[in-house]
Amino acid sequence: HRLLERLPGLPAAARPDLARRLIAHEFPELAPRTAEGAIAEALAVLAAPFAAELFGGQALAEAGLALRLPGPAAALGAARVDRLVVHPDRVLVVDFKTDARPPDDEAGVPEAYLLQLSAYRAGAVALWPGRAVEAAILWTAGPSLMPLDAGRLGRALSAQLDTAQLDYGEPHP
Repeated sequence: HRLLERLPGLPAAARPDLARRLIAHEFPELAPRTAEGAIAEALAVLAAPFAAELFGGQALAEAGLALRLPGPAAALGAARVDRLVVHPDRVLVVDFKTDARPPDDEAGVPEAYLLQLSAYRAGAVALWPGRAVEAAILWTAGPSLMPLDAGRLGRALSAQLDTAQLDYGEPHP
């Protein structure tokens, strides 16, 4: 995550050296093989076809969102989104996942990841009404960018909020 936060603004030729220095300084305990693997993965992400949008001028790194989740419980919270890309007509919410073996399709995405992205998406919908809000997972292994179905995210969030309401004995509408 740190490499993907720091490297995008640099010329491609300067990235490997800075990545090595950054890892040596901030994560000196990493084994050399692990460090080189992380660097290679980050550089592959930055060279991917989708990188221009995610790491360009419209993108915010580690963007903070205040969340007011919909429903009778009106849950409040805060989140830090790995990438938030704000266009005049749409917003893209992206979370980075470093799983060694990412799923082949959206059906294999762990429920916890869906809940996380559904909350982020709900927060972005509230902040940018009238804009299309999309959510995706950037699997650093690969790398690949996996768009998530808005309907599926909405159902995951609704189910979680319904469960939370029941846990607190609140009536179910």
